[in-house]
Parts: sequence; C-alpha cells; structure tokens
Amino acid sequence: MMLVRVVVCVLGVCAVLVAPGGCERSKPVPVERNKAEAAVRGHRLFIQICAQCHGMNGEGVDFMGARLIASDWVAERSNRELVAFLKEGRPAQADRPAMPPKGGRLDLTDRHLYDIVAFMRTLGADGAASVDDTSEGSMSDQPLPSEP
Repeated sequence: MMLVRVVVCVLGVCAVLVAPGGCERSKPVPVERNKAEAAVRGHRLFIQICAQCHGMNGEGVDFMGARLIASDWVAERSNRELVAFLKEGRPAQADRPAMPPKGGRLDLTDRHLYDIVAFMRTLGADGAASVDDTSEGSMSDQPLPSEP
C-alpha cells in the first residue's frame, strides 16, 4: 500500500512538471517588474502628497520643498534610510517649512513609503535607480489609503 502511495505521488509531481506551464505559474515576478509597479503606485502617492512642495515631477518648489531630480542627497541614501526620513519628517529650516511625518498622511504604511521611494528613484538624471535595495517594501498587495 505504501508503494502505491509513493508511485501516485511521484506520478502527480511528474504530471505537474510536464503539464503546459506547470511550473511556470509558480515562478516569482521579476524584480524589475516589481520596481516598475512600485514606482507607478509611488507616483500616484507622490502627486497626492508630495507634489505641493516638491513639484509634480520632483523639480522642487521655491521656499517649500527641495528639488528631487538627480538629487545627490537621495542617491546617497538607501531605500530604508529614505523611508525612515519620510516617517520622521523634517523640522522647518530657514528657507523651507517643516515636512510633517509621512507628508501629513499618517495612514500611509511602509509599503506606501517604499513605493514613493521607488518613484523618487526614477527621478535620477538618467532615469535609473541609483541605489538597489530591493529586499523590502513595495511587494505587498495592500490597497492604497483613501485620499484625505
């Protein structure tokens, strides 16, 4: 009886492996696709939350928010460091108002913040991500929070 179970199990595994697309369905989504999807989600959030101060395309707004396009400050930090900065915010400076934690949207999750960072990475001079830190964030399927 045990031999029959083993044979049935082996045949079942073989059927899955041989079936058209059998194992193909279990392959993970490529990282680049995940980054692109995260950047698209991040762009939507950026427009809702960050654009008032940083401009629609990250060009910055005088006396409000820094320019993010080709920003050395952004490029020199990991995704984790940027998310920590977004969570904490920044006190007012002589030429700029304070940036509230999470841009004032306390309902944002880490995933949302990583998505915003993924979009910020697209603002490099060559349009490429400058720091590869794909080990966290932006892979969740949580819904986006509703607008305030």
